[in-house]
Formats: sequence, C-alpha cells, structure tokens
Amino acid sequence: MSQMSRNALFQSFYRHGVIDEETLKNADTFDQAGMIDLCHHIADVMLTRRSTPVQSEDSPSYQRLDQAMVAVIDRLRAHPNAQPHLDELDQISFYAEEAFARMVPTLEKRCQQGLCIPVGEVEEGDICLELVAICCDILILDSLSHANEVVDRYLEGCGDFGMMRLFDYAAVYYALLRAEAAAEDPQALQQFIEAIIYIYEFRIPYLLLGVGVIGSGKSRFTRSAMRELAGIRVRSNVERRRLLDQRKVQGLPELELHSDEMTELTYQHMARVTGDLLEASYPVYIDATCLKRSQRSLLRDQAQYRGLAVAMVHFMADRETLEERIERRSKKQDQDTDHALAILHSQLTNFEPFEADEKIHLIQLDTSEDQANETLVGMIREHLRISNNQF
Repeated sequence: MSQMSRNALFQSFYRHGVIDEETLKNADTFDQAGMIDLCHHIADVMLTRRSTPVQSEDSPSYQRLDQAMVAVIDRLRAHPNAQPHLDELDQISFYAEEAFARMVPTLEKRCQQGLCIPVGEVEEGDICLELVAICCDILILDSLSHANEVVDRYLEGCGDFGMMRLFDYAAVYYALLRAEAAAEDPQALQQFIEAIIYIYEFRIPYLLLGVGVIGSGKSRFTRSAMRELAGIRVRSNVERRRLLDQRKVQGLPELELHSDEMTELTYQHMARVTGDLLEASYPVYIDATCLKRSQRSLLRDQAQYRGLAVAMVHFMADRETLEERIERRSKKQDQDTDHALAILHSQLTNFEPFEADEKIHLIQLDTSEDQANETLVGMIREHLRISNNQF
C-alpha cells in the first residue's frame, strides 16, 4: 500500500524522533536514493537507542504484548465500521494467542539477555519494538522494500537476528493500533485490515545461498533480492568481524581475521543464524564466497533438514571484469589494490567446483550482463515458485 504524499509517513518518523522538522517539511522531495539514505539514518538512530533505550514515561497498561493486542482487537470489534471485518478480527485474535504461546521461550531468553524493557502500553516489551513500529508504518504508508532496508541495516549493525522471531507479531500489534486510529474511515480501516493479514499470513521460507569471489557482485545482488523479496541478509564479512570483536570482549585467544579457524567459526555461526531465521519463517540470503563444498553444504543443510527450498546462486564475471571492479573499488576506498587482487586470484584458484547434488539447486548469473538485477529476481521467483504478489 502506498500513497502519493509521504507526509503521513514522515509525520510518523517525526513522532518517533528519528527526523528533524526540516526533513519533515521536505517529505515529498525525497527520491529513491534519498529514501534509502534516510532508511539507513533511521536504522542508525535506532542502533544508538539500543545502547541507551528510552523507556515509556507513562505506566504501561498491559503486562504482555498479547494482552495489549487482544485489547485493541476487542475495541475494534465494538466499532460500527469494523462490523464487516469481524471474521478477520476473529482470525487475528486466534493468531494473537497461538503465535504468542510459541514466542514465550524467545521472550524469556531475551529478558535474560537484558533486552526486555517497558515499551508504550506494554510492561514486558522488547528493545526492538520501536524499530518494529517504524517499519510497520513504512510498510503500510510507503513500501516493503524500504522497510526491508531499515531492518537490513539494523541487523548488520547489531546482529540481533533473534528479534525476527518477534517482528511480525509486533508489527501486527502496531498495525492494529493504526487501524483503530483510522476506524472512522471505512476505506482506511479496510486497508489496515488487509495489511495486518499480509503481515501475519503463513509463508514458506527458503534459503538463497550466494556464491562467488570478491568483485562478483554478491553484495549488490543479494541486497537487490532482499529489497524485492523480503528476506533477511546474512553477510560473511560482517559476521566475521562481529565474531572477532566478540572474542576480544570475551577474552578468547586472538585469531587472524581470515585464518582458517576464523573462517570455520564464521560459517558455523552463519549456519546457526540461518537455521534460527528459517524457523522464524523468514527467507535467508547468504552473502559469502562459499569457496568450499563443505561450507556450501553446511549452510544448505539448514534448509534441507527443515524440508525447505534452496536456491544456490553463483555470481560470475570474467577475470578481466573482476579485476577492473577490484581495482576501481580499492581506489575508491583507498585500499591496497595489489593485496585485493591477490585475494581475488587466491579465491579463483581455491574455488571448489559444484558437484552434481549442488547443481540441482544452482542458478548461474553473469553479473556483467544488462538487467542482471531483474534477471536474478525473476530467476529466483521461477526457481522457488515465489508469487509476484506483494503488499
């Protein structure tokens, strides 16, 4: 669902304190690049607040999130304009109880980790809930791709993939609050009900396993897939550095960033994250070189053990193109070009060819071709039989 003006969306941003008055005044001047930059800014603000969360000044009305959700459903049921939607509200009420029961272990674990704080009306809230509220408004008032962009940036910053087990549930709650606020307008109420059903309806997750050497375009194309197909991106270079930082904090023996042991730990970590996200019903996009068959198998097994689909995308370009990309990127980032080229040549030499069991899932993508982005998304949709229907 989208609208001509972004004023309502930017009003929401302003209420959450993630933009200033000047940005609010210029709501309708943002082009696509400007919106992506703004999404990154919002995620960065929320990452800062994660370190110093602001708790609600008012006394929470409900102990748990499910109690708050059932209460708003009951209030909506009593509204005259909601009478045509009683069946949908009954379904949402059933979802509120059933899904929350499955979330209890996750909530208890997050409370033990210190991630439980009062948020709005809810005493036992979660540190991610304000982020969810913002993303919910982006989804409803603008686009799914921009909501995905905020989540992708946030997860890259903190690595809190566990919050995704709560994300859809909390989004339904905030969409219900928006529906209640818009209940005097029957058309707006219907649109919000449709949005809620879209958020919580059952979806079958899958694994998109990106494979390719540096410069092959993995990051750019997995980001494109993330925007268009609403999955969670897991990047090996980001997780590798995160693990290294965590080892320092924990006082564990220091490892070289690209040592064999660090690489093995990184792929094991990504496999655990992948399994958790798939169980939370989210598609997962792996951005990694995956040079070895054992690395690809470790990740692929996370989906296959759960009976889920896998697409293995081999991002390719000829050697000359790869070298040109590496040289251009190194100069732009003021890095050692010779060192980057040495890494490329090492990866090309050590890449283990795909075996027969892998080729069943394989999509070959030449990233130097025109319209490669659109080609990738189309091939993934066809390979995994993903519907083109999006909210």
